[in-house]
Amino acid sequence: KLTPAQLVDFLNEYLSAMSHIIIKELGTIDKYEGDAIICFWGAPATQEDHARLACTAAVEMIEKLDQLRVEFLAQGLPELHVRIGVNSGKMIVGNMGSKQRMDYTIMGDSVNLASRIEGVSKLYGTTILITQDTLDLIGDEFMVREIDTVRVMGRSTPTTLFELICRADRVSATLQQTVDTYSEGLALYKNQQFSDAASVFTKCIELDSTDKPAYALLEKCQNFCETPPDPDWDGVSNLDSK
Repeated sequence: KLTPAQLVDFLNEYLSAMSHIIIKELGTIDKYEGDAIICFWGAPATQEDHARLACTAAVEMIEKLDQLRVEFLAQGLPELHVRIGVNSGKMIVGNMGSKQRMDYTIMGDSVNLASRIEGVSKLYGTTILITQDTLDLIGDEFMVREIDTVRVMGRSTPTTLFELICRADRVSATLQQTVDTYSEGLALYKNQQFSDAASVFTKCIELDSTDKPAYALLEKCQNFCETPPDPDWDGVSNLDSK
């Protein structure tokens, strides 16, 4: 809908606002790929609280985008939504490339997983997804909820994913009730009580009609009610796309 020049101006305004937050939270920007930002913490300087800093940046970025979206719409620009994937783990960081030109960048399975879970958000309607490895490092500063356990494309080991919702001190009573109800439904789902789980996820939607993960799990339950999983089903969703 935009001319190339308009698109560049639009993306630069968005990328500038997001980059400011990443840098403020002591992150290192690796690269920009179209409308995507790849960034990391823990290098070049050691940061013991790298996971907390990354999650703080993610929450602040979405809060800022909510403000920018209003401004963009007022200017007749597209309604911009983004997804964020956060993973913590060991990786290679340093100068990589050719003898003529190098980038200071990151590589490794932990990096790939962060990219994969950003894409998984499309399936569950989430905005920020983090892994168990990240959750183990951030304490109770944030409101999170378990979403599902998946095998992402190209990886045989299951990964439990959590939605990073907001700071813990900003949780409303309705949000807490919705999260608790979802957790109850997820437990029933994993126990293959799909009909009961579907009823609970329906309650989630009644509490919050915008709760997209509840819709996603409700659909899974309905499908399993019609076509039960194999007897050896381990509760893991196998994803065959990025």
